[in-house]
Amino acid sequence: MLDGKKIFFLMDSQGVALELINDYFREEGAAFNVVGFVEAALESKNFTYPTIKRRLITAMIFNKKVREDAERDLDIVARKKGWLK
Repeated sequence: MLDGKKIFFLMDSQGVALELINDYFREEGAAFNVVGFVEAALESKNFTYPTIKRRLITAMIFNKKVREDAERDLDIVARKKGWLK
């Protein structure tokens, strides 16, 4: 699993589309740390939690049921981490 902060850097600073990043990881059977990605996005002050969550979910998950589960799980983490205000 790759560092989510590095993946965020590729998206935010280098302009690599999150969809392209996700496609690459899917093809390679790899993953990145989503919690670290969200933390980096929030630390950057360029994104709010709802905005980065929407971008992640939209780029990564196409199945409606899986999307709903992923959103629920991410919100559970967000509450624990204090990302939801």
